[in-house]
Amino acid sequence: MQAFELLGKNHHDELLNSAAAGNVTATVSRIFSVLPSATEILCLLPGFDELLVGRNHEWDYPRCKTTFTTSADVDRQVSEALSQGNSLYTLDIPQIQQLKPNMILTQDICDVCAIELQTVQRVAKGMKPSPTVLTLNPALLRDVLVNTVEVSDAVGAPKEVRAIFEDLVRRVKAAEQWSLANVKQRPNVAFIEWVDPPATLVETRPDILLIAPCGLDFDTTKRELRLLLDRADAWWWQLNPRPKRVILMNGKHHFNRPGPRLVDALEFVQALLHRPELLLRFESKEYTDKDGVGFPYEELGLGYWFDKTNCMGKAPKQP
Repeated sequence: MQAFELLGKNHHDELLNSAAAGNVTATVSRIFSVLPSATEILCLLPGFDELLVGRNHEWDYPRCKTTFTTSADVDRQVSEALSQGNSLYTLDIPQIQQLKPNMILTQDICDVCAIELQTVQRVAKGMKPSPTVLTLNPALLRDVLVNTVEVSDAVGAPKEVRAIFEDLVRRVKAAEQWSLANVKQRPNVAFIEWVDPPATLVETRPDILLIAPCGLDFDTTKRELRLLLDRADAWWWQLNPRPKRVILMNGKHHFNRPGPRLVDALEFVQALLHRPELLLRFESKEYTDKDGVGFPYEELGLGYWFDKTNCMGKAPKQP
């Protein structure tokens, strides 16, 4: 497992000193979030979820339900919208104005993941009074952890976040240190967030293939793989040599969202790849009570799943 070099000591101490000092620039009482990961951070803070007056349709933690057709249909709609310069999302502006938030949580890293920043800024600018727009753009795991402090500081919870931040950092460092001490030969692992990734995946010749499509739960992921394998030209049939292990996972809840549950996902993957004796932990109430899902996964039997006679012509009906 790659060393994370999570946070330099100076940066770590600077963040926590800021939190301890309570560097809050404004009092926030009404929060609107268009970013599910930011909502999760807010809900980590005791009592601060009560400040949430609105959220986007993709927020499912705590639980709610969104709709999905197929990977091919989503890819088509996204490609068409972006090629025409159209946004993939819309804001209910009258509703937001009625809610009168004084802070909006958003991002500017992916126009497919959430509404683009410019639209949020334009809506905020047109409101009186204009709410503060907090933008989160994490590129690395350490950025996600830093976001917990940034959100907490912005909403007036700098002291509440200290223990949460310290625990997340401790857990990541523990996983890193265990791997550095115990993993002598790293397997070539490919982690894909869509069932039809770029063709260059085949060239990487992965030893282990982890499949956790963006926004899809475990059951939908398995259905999408079935649809893929019904195609004779699918990249799956071009893998040579085939991977030693192929594992389907729940991307929607644990891997695709840049929020604090990525630390849970890190610990789960380490157990999956190197510490199988710890896997039972992820079936415990500690995790299933957290989101009602736990960590469902399935390691595919390669003899079955790489035999075209078992897969071709047996795709499930599309919704």
